[in-house]
Amino acid sequence: MLPSILMTFVVSFVFSIDDFIIARTVSNTSTLGTKLYEGAFQTW
Repeated sequence: MLPSILMTFVVSFVFSIDDFIIARTVSNTSTLGTKLYEGAFQTW
């Protein structure tokens, strides 16, 4: 049971960080934001 809770925490943490990075880069350049977004999903 512990590994599933830990995995859920890690996934939610990573996605919240990704959303933060995407939100900051989109305000600068939308192309960089989409590249970061695609790269984040490719790692998974």
